[in-house]
Amino acid sequence: MDFTGGMIFIRILLPAIAGTWIGLSLPASGFIVAVFLTVCLFLFIMLIACHCWYRRLKLYLHRWLPGLIVQVLVMFVFGSIALGRNPLLRDDHFSKNKADVLIAEISSEPNISNKIWRFEVSVRQGLREDCFVPLSGKMLITVYADTSGRNYGNGDYLLLPYDFSETQVSLNPFEFNYKQYLANKGIFHQAFFYSNRLKTLNISAKKSLGCLVLTLRQRMVWKFKQYINNEDAAAIGSTLILGYKASLSEEILNAYSRTGVMHVLSVSGMHVAMLLVMLTCILWFLRQRKGLRVLQSLLIILIIWFYSFLTGFSAAVCRAALMISFVIIGRAFNRDNNSTNSVAASAVILLVYNPCFLKDIGFQLSFLAVFGLIYLYPMVYKLVVIQNWIGDKLWSFTAISLSAQIFTFPLCMYYFNQFPLYFLISNLFIVLPVTLVMYAGIAFMLIPFEPLSKVLGWILEKTIVFINEGLFLIERFPYSAIHSQRFGFWYYASIYLIIALLIFSFQYKRKLFFYGSLLVVFLLTSVSSLQSLRQEQKKSIMFFSVRKNIAVGFFNGRKGDIVTGLNRNSKAFTYSVSPLIDARNLRINNCYPITAGFNNNCLFSDGHFYQFLGCRLLIWDRTFNFKCYKRKAVVQHLLLSGNPVIDIKSLRQYVQFDSLIIGGDNSDYRVRKWTREAGVLGIKYYVLKNAPAIELSL
Repeated sequence: MDFTGGMIFIRILLPAIAGTWIGLSLPASGFIVAVFLTVCLFLFIMLIACHCWYRRLKLYLHRWLPGLIVQVLVMFVFGSIALGRNPLLRDDHFSKNKADVLIAEISSEPNISNKIWRFEVSVRQGLREDCFVPLSGKMLITVYADTSGRNYGNGDYLLLPYDFSETQVSLNPFEFNYKQYLANKGIFHQAFFYSNRLKTLNISAKKSLGCLVLTLRQRMVWKFKQYINNEDAAAIGSTLILGYKASLSEEILNAYSRTGVMHVLSVSGMHVAMLLVMLTCILWFLRQRKGLRVLQSLLIILIIWFYSFLTGFSAAVCRAALMISFVIIGRAFNRDNNSTNSVAASAVILLVYNPCFLKDIGFQLSFLAVFGLIYLYPMVYKLVVIQNWIGDKLWSFTAISLSAQIFTFPLCMYYFNQFPLYFLISNLFIVLPVTLVMYAGIAFMLIPFEPLSKVLGWILEKTIVFINEGLFLIERFPYSAIHSQRFGFWYYASIYLIIALLIFSFQYKRKLFFYGSLLVVFLLTSVSSLQSLRQEQKKSIMFFSVRKNIAVGFFNGRKGDIVTGLNRNSKAFTYSVSPLIDARNLRINNCYPITAGFNNNCLFSDGHFYQFLGCRLLIWDRTFNFKCYKRKAVVQHLLLSGNPVIDIKSLRQYVQFDSLIIGGDNSDYRVRKWTREAGVLGIKYYVLKNAPAIELSL
């Protein structure tokens, strides 16, 4: 049985994905691009030769060979596309051209939080020796606002100092890889400025279509805020309809994430499908004749793509718009579409348009959910037959949710390390309210009359508040979200192998597939048990890399204590410390302030000296300045924190230590001074400032 017969996009999808992944993983190099292009040319010549001398070479005896050449050619073509799209390969990239100042255009919606502006800019020109030179490239700008109340808007031109740095890598275990996230958007540099170092230019340049669309979206967001009094409801309304997430609170995000309905906050297939239904109803009168049907299809496709542009052109909404465009075109010309081939075609087209989509979480989850609906939903739905119409619809929604969740949960566990236990209840609960919000929200955007806007705004507010209260209630259920110890990529890939084997076993009635799935389950269980056993026996001290602060973790098996100057609810703690705790599924007994004295079962402290399972640590800070000690302290590890006035030679007179750790809250001057002195004295040291965290096993 030829599963992919006649469906070209299914045949080339896997090599296209492989080639794109390889291209994105390799460094930006003109030499590598040249190698890839040379291989593409060689394979193309081989393919032509196979076609011309098919009989002479007796390739009918080896029919697999031309197919293999095509697969490898596709892989190298997509690898070349991914490599060639890297902005760093361009000779006019601003990082390769020295300039006095840069002229850049704000290319994203500026976001302000705690008097700090953040936005992306596209560099247009550079001023060098009184001469303007065209430049390219994108950069992330952070501006510390002053009292002047200066505002920044999309499309504004700025005069920037030529002062930037490369985006920072993740410094702590399991920390969100913000550098990779920005790289997927073509951003490799960032800059931090006070507002008085920037100047807004009064350039009357014609704004791009993207700027005009973003300006329109800002007006729509303002309308939501104007007619919806509840701030959270207004934020969710603008997120659901427009994909504008800047105003969402952490509480809302956590509630939607822990209940398994985070997908409704991302404009995707559901939103585009609802828009399609609405447009089809509005334009029903164009279904009478073939010529009018073509016009109707063209109008619907244009509106859907404009909506995709309006909502940010994310990978998920692009996938939905492409697939629905295929369906509409096929329906207009009375042609059937193969769902699997349409999904594969949209994936291939999107990878050509933007190879970085492949590493976008929304892209991956969106396609996996669709494949789940295509392959799994029919089987799950047929398991239960309900004669009652309402019961049948409820089971249909349940089957849809199950099918999508089964295909996406391994990837969600890989990225987020949590699984919402009550996702079925949450998804059934929000089906009707979210549908009402979507249709009312689209009408709210389009209707300009104030009386109707007030009525629709009231409906939206009450409905969204109802959704939030319900999800907050479900979130408070016991074990609303379960966590496990985080494993490597191949562990979760093996779960997909189990799912595939079970589907094949059910579809083709073959026991071999079922036994294969049991074997993989046994292997994964063994790996999980072995890693859990190692974690139970693991004892270590973790020195986190925290900007302008320190955080030290004392871990004994799955239990631990944290000593830090950070608030446990602060963003710095959440981004730098919590990922390790969640990934290892640790239970933190206490989070102590640095100077606190305490004594628990395995950890003792007087505020500076710490003893943990026979290992001694001393935190030397400014309280030790200009003091003399008669007795020499003996510790295994010494942590310098808070810019103490001391040199390493004098320090060794007071403390005997095996390793020196320099905290990230010290000044650059002192860090350079201490490292230079430690190097001269031959002392083993480690710097936490702008460097990865360090874990010392006991």
